Amino acid sequence: MLVLHCLRGFFLFHHARRKDCGRSTNPASGFTLVELMITISIMAILASLAAPSFSKMIAENRLAGQSNEFLSALHLAKSEGIKRAKDVVVESTANDNFHGGWVVKQGTTVIRNADAFAGNTTVVKGTYASGTFTAATASSAKLTATFSSRGMTTATAFRICDSGNSSVGGRIISLGATGRISLETSSATCP
Repeated sequence: MLVLHCLRGFFLFHHARRKDCGRSTNPASGFTLVELMITISIMAILASLAAPSFSKMIAENRLAGQSNEFLSALHLAKSEGIKRAKDVVVESTANDNFHGGWVVKQGTTVIRNADAFAGNTTVVKGTYASGTFTAATASSAKLTATFSSRGMTTATAFRICDSGNSSVGGRIISLGATGRISLETSSATCP
């Protein structure tokens, strides 16, 4: 019975002075240098294994947020076109690239202004059919998507990629001629 009582105290980390268990009056507490070094080594190994997947997760979340921001601008243009009974345009602020930001406007009236994407995000306009995205021929004109007073638009697509991280799949947003806006894929191949 005395042995069980001593083991119970040992397993519960009970450090009180116990004469009947043979403990000293001043038990040592804390970690030894060897225990501390082993713990730090294990933590360093685990951190080095987690870092690449963590940076990929951050890049994927940033791209998802930027895609959703662009998607909401397209939805806003469609709903404003219907509400105002006039054409509403989503237009890049820089020539041939939405990377510098965009503006949603009706004529000269700005409805919404969006800042440039952070990071290495690129937006390319093109077509999407049968699971294949084909980039449009580059031009010096601003990229646009125009929604009519009935919410209709020209069938087109946009590929959004992180050009600084090839392991992150791109996203393709397609616009149907009837005005349907959809995220087609979140694992598109990016150049």
